[in-house]
Amino acid sequence: MKFLRCAQDPCSPSAPQVDVAQSFQPAATNRAVKADLYLKKVGSPANATLRLISDSGGSPGTSVLATGLLNASSVGSSYGWLTVNFSTTPTLNANTTYWLVIDAAPDNSNYLVWGGDSANGYTRGTGKKSNDWSIGNWSNLNADLNFRVYMGGIDNQISTVSVDGSAYAHFMDIVTVGGNAGAFTLNSGTIGGSVSADTISNCTIGGNASYNVKTSCTIGGTQTTPTTPPSDPAVQAMPITQEMIDAWKAQAEAGGTINGDCGDGGVAGCDIPTNGTLTLGPKKINGNLILANNQTLVVSGTIYITGYIDIDNGSAIQLDPSYEPYISRTTAIFPARDRSAVI
Repeated sequence: MKFLRCAQDPCSPSAPQVDVAQSFQPAATNRAVKADLYLKKVGSPANATLRLISDSGGSPGTSVLATGLLNASSVGSSYGWLTVNFSTTPTLNANTTYWLVIDAAPDNSNYLVWGGDSANGYTRGTGKKSNDWSIGNWSNLNADLNFRVYMGGIDNQISTVSVDGSAYAHFMDIVTVGGNAGAFTLNSGTIGGSVSADTISNCTIGGNASYNVKTSCTIGGTQTTPTTPPSDPAVQAMPITQEMIDAWKAQAEAGGTINGDCGDGGVAGCDIPTNGTLTLGPKKINGNLILANNQTLVVSGTIYITGYIDIDNGSAIQLDPSYEPYISRTTAIFPARDRSAVI
C-alpha cells in the first residue's frame, strides 16, 4: 500500500512509498470469501481498499475480481490481524496465481504498514511494489507479506422467519418478507414486494418477479424470465476486532484481578448489598457479575469478566464521569451467560 515503510521492522532507510501486492495460489478451486492481513498503523490513516486481482505475466493485472474495505480505525499501532471481507465471492482456480493489492491515500504522517517475512517462507507467491497499482511497473519486494485467504463456506440462508423490510440470502425457505427479496432459491414464502431469484417455488409474491424456474407461485405484478439472479450478499465485517478486544482485556488486567463473583453475594471487595452501589475499574473479574436486587455498578475503568453478566430487578450499570474517554463502551461485548465479557 502507499507509504509502506518496509516489509519487516526495523529497517533503515525507509523503503520507497509504494503500492504493495502479495500473490498466492489456492490449493483447491472454491470461492474466496475474505482475507486477513497483518497490519499496523502510524498516525491516523484513511481507510484503504483491498483488491483481489488476476495475474498478468507474473504481476498484478487490471482485472479486479473483488474488493473489500480496509477499515483503518480497526488497525492498531502494533501488528495484528485485520479481516477484510470481499464485496463479491469469486471462484478461484486451484494452482492459479492471484494477487491481494492494497492502495491507500498518500500521507507521510499517517499510513498503514503491512508486516511481512524477509525470508520468503511462502513458496506459492511473493510480494511486489509499484508506484501506482493501476499503472503497473511492478518490482520485487524480496519478501512475503503476511496474509490469509478464506475460501469455501456454506451458502447463507434465511429459514422460518418473518422480516418486516427487505431480505437477501442465497437460500430462503418458509419466509415472510414485507419488502423485496433477492435470492438464488426461494421456497415456500410470502413476499410483499418484488423478487429476483433463479428458482422460485410454492410462493406468493405481491410485486414483480424475475426468475428462471417457477413452480406453484402466485405473482401479483409482472413476470420476467429468463433473468440473471442476484449475487450473494457480501460478508460484513464485525465492528469490533479481536485486536480491540485483546487491548481492552489488557487495560482491565492492568488494574488487578478479583477471583470470584461480583455484585449480589460477591467476594470481599466486590460485594454490593441490596440497593447498594459499587465503583469499580479497571479490573479483571475471574467470575460472574450478578446484579439482582436494585444494585448499581459504576464503571470507572475497563472491566473484563470471564464469566457471565446477569442484571435484574432494577439493577443497572453506569459510567463514572471520569471514564468519559470510553463513553461509547457501556455494554458487554458478549452479554450472554457462560461467556466472557468486557464492559
